[in-house]
Amino acid sequence: MKSALKKFFNMISLYYYKFAIYRCEMKKIYKKKNLWKNIKLDKKISHEIKKIYGTKDYWHRYYQYFTGNFDINYIPEIIFSTKLEPIINKRSLTKALEDKSLLHTLYGDVENLYIPKTIIQKTYGIFYDVDGNPISSEIANKIVSNYLKKHNSAIIKPTIGTSSGQNVRILTRNDNWNESYKDNYIIQELIQNQDDIKKLNPNSLNTMRVITYVCNEKYYIAPIILRMGGGLSHLDNAHAGGIFISVNDDGTLGKEAYSEYGEKYKKHPYTNVKFEDYKISGIDKVKQVAIECHKRTPQLKMISWDLTINKEGMPTLIESNQYGQAVWASQIAHGKSFFGDNTEEMLKLIRKKK
Repeated sequence: MKSALKKFFNMISLYYYKFAIYRCEMKKIYKKKNLWKNIKLDKKISHEIKKIYGTKDYWHRYYQYFTGNFDINYIPEIIFSTKLEPIINKRSLTKALEDKSLLHTLYGDVENLYIPKTIIQKTYGIFYDVDGNPISSEIANKIVSNYLKKHNSAIIKPTIGTSSGQNVRILTRNDNWNESYKDNYIIQELIQNQDDIKKLNPNSLNTMRVITYVCNEKYYIAPIILRMGGGLSHLDNAHAGGIFISVNDDGTLGKEAYSEYGEKYKKHPYTNVKFEDYKISGIDKVKQVAIECHKRTPQLKMISWDLTINKEGMPTLIESNQYGQAVWASQIAHGKSFFGDNTEEMLKLIRKKK
C-alpha cells in the first residue's frame, strides 16, 4: 500500500513539474518571437515537424535565425525539457547528485582533471573544512579570512537549487559573506583560464559546456560551446548577459558568437578578439575527462559539464548539471542538431514511454 501511494504521489509531482516547465518554455519562446516570426518554413516541413515532435515549428525557426541553417533534427527545447530529460535522468537521482560540493567526492580520482580547491563549505547548517571535518562558524570565518589575506580573492556560490550563475560572486577581504549566504554554499579558490581562453575576455571565467550522453551502449559528446562574459562581469552564462560560440573538434571557434536574444558578434564585444580561425588548445583533453567523469555516475544518461582549462593547462571541472539541462545553445551556435545521427534513437525513448 505504501509503495503504491509513493508511486502515485511521485507521478503527481512529476506531472506538475513538467506542466510548470512546459509553461516556462512556451513563455520563453514567445518572448523571443521577434527573432523567429519572420523565418518562414514550407508548410510541408512544418507538418513534418509537428508529426515528428508533436509541437509547432517555433523552435526550429528560432534556431535557424542565428546561423541560417535548417535541420529537421533540431530538438525543440520544450520536447527535451518536458519529455526526454525526465526519462533519461530520473529526478530522484538528480536531487541527490545536484549538490555542487560533491564534485571532489564523485570525480576527484579522474586522471588529468583539476577541481577547484575547497576552502570551506556549509551544508544543511553545518560548516566543514577542506577535509570534510565539521567546524564551528568561528573557525570557518578564520579559515576564510586567512585565505583571503594570502590570496586576495575567492569564489562563493550556492551548492543547491541554483542555475545560470545566480548568487555566484567573487569574495575579497572586506566582504561580509557569512551574512549574505545563509546555508548550502561553498567557498573555493578562484580559477584562472589558460592564456588563449583568457584572452577572449580576461574579466570572466570562460567555460566550455560539454554535454555527454549515452546512446546504444556508447558515450557521445554533443557539439561543444564556449561561454564568455560579454563585458566586465565575471559570469559567462548566457542568462547572465554572456555570449556563446561553437567549438569545433579541433578547438577552433565558429565565425560568430551569439546571445540568446539574437545579438551576433564576429569579434568579442569587449576585447575585439576576432573569433574566426581562433583556436583553443587542449580540447581533446577536455573531451576525454568529460567522458571519464560520466563513467563515475553512469546512473545518469546525460550530464552537462562546465569545464575550462586552467593557467597550468589542466582541464578543470567547475560544476556538473544533471537536471534542468538545455539543448538550445549548442544547436544555435553550431547550426545543427544536438544529437545528430542519434536523434531518432533518442526520440524512440519518448515513444516507448507513451
